[in-house]
Amino acid sequence: MVIRHPLPSTDRNSSDEMRITDLRLHNFRNAAQGAYRFSASRVLLLGPNGAGKSNLLEALGFLSVLRSFRGAPVREMVMLEKHEFGLAARIDCGNFRKQISLRERIGGGRELFEERKPVARASDFIRNFRTVVFAPEDRMIVAGGAAYRRRFFDMLISVLEPKYFSSLGSCNRALKQRNKALRSGGGRAAAYFDPVLAESAGVLTAFRREYAAMLEREVNRLMPSPGRFAVKCHFSAPEDCGEFLQLLARERDKELRRGATLYGPHLDDFELVLDGKPLRGCGSNGQIRLMSLYLKLAEFALIRRLAELPVLVLADDVTCELDAVNKRRFLELTQVADQSFFTFTQRPDEPFFSSAQEIVLPSENGAAKADNSQNMAGLR
Repeated sequence: MVIRHPLPSTDRNSSDEMRITDLRLHNFRNAAQGAYRFSASRVLLLGPNGAGKSNLLEALGFLSVLRSFRGAPVREMVMLEKHEFGLAARIDCGNFRKQISLRERIGGGRELFEERKPVARASDFIRNFRTVVFAPEDRMIVAGGAAYRRRFFDMLISVLEPKYFSSLGSCNRALKQRNKALRSGGGRAAAYFDPVLAESAGVLTAFRREYAAMLEREVNRLMPSPGRFAVKCHFSAPEDCGEFLQLLARERDKELRRGATLYGPHLDDFELVLDGKPLRGCGSNGQIRLMSLYLKLAEFALIRRLAELPVLVLADDVTCELDAVNKRRFLELTQVADQSFFTFTQRPDEPFFSSAQEIVLPSENGAAKADNSQNMAGLR
C-alpha cells in the first residue's frame, strides 16, 4: 500500500469538521487484517480491479448504518473460512475524538462499542455519521425490480428517522416469523404476528409517502430542466392499521396455501416517471444512468440538510461514465461533504482532486496486505 499525503488545503480544513482518521478491518471481505489512515477531507483509493477499493467503501458504509450498501448478508462479508468480521474507526470532530468498533458473526450475534464500552442498541451506535454511496449499481434503482427501490428508500429514511429504522426492524422480524408459521400451516400462529406487522406497516407507509414527495421535489430542484420527474407510490396494503388487520384475516386461507405473507410494505413499489413516462421499461440507457445519479444527489442533499450529523460521500468509480457537464455537476454538489472517498484505477486529472490524499492498493489480495502489524484488539 502506498499513501501520499496532500499539501495543506484551504477548502475543507476547518477544525470543527468531522473526519474518519483511521479505519481497521479484520476478516472483512478480502482483508485478513487492514489498517488505513486518512489525513484529508478528500481521499482517493487507487488500484486495479479486484484490489479491494469497493470493500473499503463498504466497510465505511457499514459503520454508519450497520448494513451493506450492496445488500450483502453478513456471511458474504466475512472472509472465506472465517466466522466473523470486525471493523473499527477513529472519528475526529475537531474538539473531540471518538473510537467506534463492531463485530458481526455469521448466523447472528453483534457486538458494538464506543470508546471500548459496549453499546446495547443499534440506534445508539448509528448516530455518529452518515454516508451516501454513489456506485455503478445505482442504475438498478431505476432499471431493476421493486426490491432495489424499496432498499433505496429504506436506507434514505432509516438514516434520518429513528422511528422508521425501529419500525422497519419490527416489520422484518414479524414477517420472518409470520412466513415461517404460514409455511408450516399454522394459521393461528401467523395471526399472532398480525398486529405487529400492521402497526409497523402503517408507520413505514406514512414515511415512504412523505419521503417520496420530498425526493421528487429535490430531484426536480437539482435537474437542469425542473418539474419533469415524479414518484408514484404503489402500496400493497391499507395504511390504516385496522383495515390492514381485516385484510389479513380475510386472506388467511390464501396466504396459508401460498405459504407467504402476500400484503405489506415488503411488496411496495415506487414508480419513477420522467416526462409522464415510467423510466423502467421506457427510459433509455442514458436517461436511466442520469436519473439514477440525480436520485443519489437528491439523497445526499436531503441527508446533508436534515441529518444534523456529518455526511460522508463514498463514490465507487462513478464519474468515468459521466459527460463533462454532469461530472462537473456531481463534483459541485458533493464538495460540501464533510469527507469524501473516491475509487479509481488511476488518479484523475481534474483540479478538484489536486489536494486529495492518495491510497494506492496493490493488485494481489488488495486490502489484505495493508498493515498486518495492526489488529482489532486495540480498537475494541
